[in-house]
Amino acid sequence: MTTGFGKALGPGLIALAVLSLAACATHPSRTKSQARATQAKPTPTATAPRAAPVTSVTATTIPSESSSAGGAVYAPTPVAAGRAVHVVARGDTVYAISRRYGVPVRSIIDHNGLRPPFPLKVGQRLRVPVPRRHVVARKETVYGISRRYGVPLRGVIDANGLKPPYALRIGQELLIPVQRDHVVAKGDTVYSISRRYGVELGELVRFNRIRPPYTIKPAQRLVLPESRPPAPVIEPPTAPPAGKTLLAVRPARAAPVAVPRPPPRAGNKFHWPVKGRVILGYGPKADGLHNDGINIKAPRGAPVRAAENGVVAYTGNELRGFGNLILIKHAGGWVTAYAHADQVVVRRGDKVRRGQTIGRVGSTGNVASPQLHFEVRKGTQAVDPTRLLARQTAGG
Repeated sequence: MTTGFGKALGPGLIALAVLSLAACATHPSRTKSQARATQAKPTPTATAPRAAPVTSVTATTIPSESSSAGGAVYAPTPVAAGRAVHVVARGDTVYAISRRYGVPVRSIIDHNGLRPPFPLKVGQRLRVPVPRRHVVARKETVYGISRRYGVPLRGVIDANGLKPPYALRIGQELLIPVQRDHVVAKGDTVYSISRRYGVELGELVRFNRIRPPYTIKPAQRLVLPESRPPAPVIEPPTAPPAGKTLLAVRPARAAPVAVPRPPPRAGNKFHWPVKGRVILGYGPKADGLHNDGINIKAPRGAPVRAAENGVVAYTGNELRGFGNLILIKHAGGWVTAYAHADQVVVRRGDKVRRGQTIGRVGSTGNVASPQLHFEVRKGTQAVDPTRLLARQTAGG
């Protein structure tokens, strides 16, 4: 466990992290002095989306401003979906450029590797990822739309400011963010690229269908999955007054999201987090290993549901072996953990309902096939989840 992870969980959950989330779905038994652990290589399965075309656009002026209801109005420059190239002019800022093209500030920062306080130089060329637009049809979901366009689920949620439970309306227009990519240079490896962009190694090879021994070639274009954790998004609260130059925005340290008190439980038993077969049970295993939870086999992309009303205490992938992990606090001192997720659609501090979708089944971390590692704890004490789960029905 790292110091940063302990701070992210808060003092009340540090003990849980120490006992429950140290390496993998299993840990060395307290009765053995040492156990052997193996690291499974990720199994690439997903098809990489095609890279969007690059459109060269030279912009040398700040967008026009006009007074409307006492405020400045920015008129986005019409640009075809894909990637535009913006040449920085005097007075340009990341925020002003984002308003000009109708692109989230976060996208411009990520696609250009900008660092706080995001200074720009006159003549600097910026890649502007102009998003596509999708009109929601009947029965469409955020997850289905993300799969259709081959972009991360979290990216669609963030680009459109969607809130749980992520309900969509027929006719609603969604922005589809442009996927980041990397052109392989001499000496690059999948590991070095994953570290450079802060992305999960397993997701990188799976997204690009790279097979063992994971060889890549110079000039090869790789699609980059969503980085974790994302850098802070800096946007001013209001548009600048007409005729004034927008100065570079200096980031403020974001205060940690407070975790509210969990809501009352909905029942005595926990809801099954995913419909599937238990492939690794709770308790001692071979070679002195001990599983503090259960592993449930399920199709990739199947919804992972909150086992009970609660509040999200942690999301991230800092714990080696667990991949994308979610911790939820429940009333009465209970905590549930969900590991190896392909996508996470909740954040720290979110209140969730029993049965609400919080992520999607995947194989991140040190597992080779899609599954969910699920734990239930009373305080810091692991409990066999099968003793506390309601009967699994055909409907999940």
